[in-house]
Amino acid sequence: MDDTKQKDFKKELQKRIKGDFSFDEVTLGIYTTDASIYQIKPVASCMPRDEDDVRWS
Repeated sequence: MDDTKQKDFKKELQKRIKGDFSFDEVTLGIYTTDASIYQIKPVASCMPRDEDDVRWS
């Protein structure tokens, strides 16, 4: 994702969610793998603050 799209994505997330976000390489690297053989780097990592942050309307 290029810098412009990532900035727009961050702004949109901040409008919708009160929780914290991580976009740094170290944090995203942690979430790149699971118990499978696949490795897919996420665009962001989100730590929701409350129930409203995980409810989609």
